[in-house]
Amino acid sequence: MLHRSVVQAVNGLVENLRSERKRVPDEVLLEAERLECLLFLGYDPHFDGDEPPGL
Repeated sequence: MLHRSVVQAVNGLVENLRSERKRVPDEVLLEAERLECLLFLGYDPHFDGDEPPGL
């Protein structure tokens, strides 16, 4: 499970960096894209079959 504050911080990170007034180095953008992919690749927000017992 991911903490909501972590998801909020990473979600849209690349778009936010691209919209900055100052030029952001390409390496930073690539690493931000990589972070988003690692975090959200295969992430199932509905947790089908992963619910705690008793729910």
